[in-house]
Amino acid sequence: MVHASSGFVRESTAFWRQALTRMGVPKLWTMALGEVCGAAAVAELMSDPRIDKPDWELNDLKINGAPVRVEPRDVISEEFSHNGYDYTAFMGMKHFVAFDERTGEQVKTEGDPVMLIAPNSGHPPEYIDKTVKGYMEQGRDVYVVYCRDAMDIPLAAGRFGLNEYISGLARFTNFFRDVGVHVVPICQPGPPLMAALALMGDLVERGFNHVSLPRTIISKANPYDTDVNQQVPNKFARSKPMSWFQKFTQAEVPLGYGYKGAGRKMYYGA
Repeated sequence: MVHASSGFVRESTAFWRQALTRMGVPKLWTMALGEVCGAAAVAELMSDPRIDKPDWELNDLKINGAPVRVEPRDVISEEFSHNGYDYTAFMGMKHFVAFDERTGEQVKTEGDPVMLIAPNSGHPPEYIDKTVKGYMEQGRDVYVVYCRDAMDIPLAAGRFGLNEYISGLARFTNFFRDVGVHVVPICQPGPPLMAALALMGDLVERGFNHVSLPRTIISKANPYDTDVNQQVPNKFARSKPMSWFQKFTQAEVPLGYGYKGAGRKMYYGA
């Protein structure tokens, strides 16, 4: 109800955010408007913890000096399902295909593909658009694996916990077994990916020819050992029992608002 009634405030705040970043206004006006919009943004987030999903910001992209248009495409494969369990109900993969703006032809990529694994703790995958852009500017063939919003996943799809996530990462990684791939987990997916690769490595050692490990793993801010260089979140996690987090950091998708995932337990994105 709060989200529905605060639409005007959100739209106004979004407009002035764009204006401040794109319009050539004098510095004093920028500072004054920045204060107002900053306060409005805080009030917006406090009154409405639901954050609208952003778009992929992949404009003004050039490959080999030529401007390109980027088209994110869903990757669909039968390999993403197993024994009646459909991993694509919970996870997805985007392939970012570039087209030359002058000729309309698809731009050829160089080297092995790069599979980015987006953060999954309440972060939309679109938040890593600058990382996607950086790899594409190098002429790489880029894919992004991400988790879907719990609000959109019906209870009938089944359970999706750590075990299922690990198995899903293994399946999406093995999709590239015939060409090789560089896997880039960003933040939380790092440890689950390592577990997935350990399971895959065991299958490789046992002679399963249909399984292949990636060429490289490029870690970005992965919490492999939270005892090292502890930050505020790590210290806070130690200060509460697990029951506290189960009570206060989980919620159920509400009934009566048209959400497909009504009744499913989720982690607050905000």
